[in-house]
Amino acid sequence: MGVSSKLLGVDTAALLLPSLPVVCWLALARTCSGDWSALQQHVEAVHKDAFAAHQSLEQLVNAKRFRAAVLRLSWLAGVDAENSPMPKLASLVYIWAHLGKPANAPKPNRRSEHVQQLAREFANGAVSTGIQEAMRLELKAVEAALRIRLALGGSLEEVALLNLVPADTPGKLDGRALIACTRSRGLTEATTLMWATRQGVRWVQAILRLGASASKVTPSGWSALLYGAAFESRKMTADGSSDSGDASYGGYRHRTRGVVGPLIDAGADPQARTLQLKAYLSAFSPSPLTCKFVCASDIAWAESAVNSGWAIDLLSNRPELVESAQA
Repeated sequence: MGVSSKLLGVDTAALLLPSLPVVCWLALARTCSGDWSALQQHVEAVHKDAFAAHQSLEQLVNAKRFRAAVLRLSWLAGVDAENSPMPKLASLVYIWAHLGKPANAPKPNRRSEHVQQLAREFANGAVSTGIQEAMRLELKAVEAALRIRLALGGSLEEVALLNLVPADTPGKLDGRALIACTRSRGLTEATTLMWATRQGVRWVQAILRLGASASKVTPSGWSALLYGAAFESRKMTADGSSDSGDASYGGYRHRTRGVVGPLIDAGADPQARTLQLKAYLSAFSPSPLTCKFVCASDIAWAESAVNSGWAIDLLSNRPELVESAQA
């Protein structure tokens, strides 16, 4: 017997729907006809809203119709925005937006179809083939997914294991020279903000605006500033490489400080030694670092030219390191 039969005079849908995940709706229909009869009309209305003609994910999120947005995002990207850990959600939605491959599909969609789909969902149908516009739409897609997850109980402080450091990430030698180094890096702990340091300045700023803490440290010691410094040192940040003339999308004035600039502005500590050297080398070796615990300013001093804008930011409170490196 369903709980609906026990709640005479109570709006059962209003009671159950706020806490009942979308993925459970179909299971409820199969297992409890009484409860389903109370919810069916509301569920069908949400489904109709999600797939209405001329509807888009951006419109649903802006209107705060998040349950409908969950359904539409699942259809688009093959992800469960209600139950996926926040960092994995960001990564999967980015893969869909960037490559056109839904998480539940064996191969990507045709590129032309995917470009049109992105434009329909995040640009009112206006298709553009420029790389800057593509990067904007990818960011919009991830932001929409994160807003859905936040509205339904997620947190930007969630930590997940991600394959964040690419296999072809170069190493650093004494003298700060880059060296090719292709190997398996394994999984590392990361929050959504830490994941964003790989994507670039615009992404870090967007995640900070959503409320992420720049000072968050994972149980094993990773921080956004550590990731950001390591990626900047190895020239591995993706965003900003082709938009230096676009002031509204990063712009050259932001690129000099790299992804570490917004993190420092948001309160990240360049001298916080939180990560064991062994863990850092597992992800980013070779490196000339030798200290037992690593902080972001150590990375700037040992691995980067001190006249790099992002390195200057990290070393600004440690003039002795700047003088040593310039000597």
